[in-house]
Amino acid sequence: ALATEGGIRIGGVSIPRGTYSLYTVPNDNGIVLLVNRRTPGPEPQYQSSMDIARIPMRMSRPATPIDPLTIRLTPVSSASCTLIIGWADRFFSVPVTLR
Repeated sequence: ALATEGGIRIGGVSIPRGTYSLYTVPNDNGIVLLVNRRTPGPEPQYQSSMDIARIPMRMSRPATPIDPLTIRLTPVSSASCTLIIGWADRFFSVPVTLR
């Protein structure tokens, strides 16, 4: 889950304060990050009608493959970071900033 105490921007898309589930969907150019209002529970079930944003993520290749799946926020400044999701020979990233 992603919980924010204030509004943020992910890849330039405004996300209001709240708690969200994050999903990814592959496409020809990489993956799309889905920000969904349905919060995780004992049996999380994706519902597209609860999406508040679909954000493309940029793909890159690490110098060495990584395992297991890695999800991290890498600081850029006091008001921004980069969300990175990576596994095997691919990293996907998107900027995150405070609003």
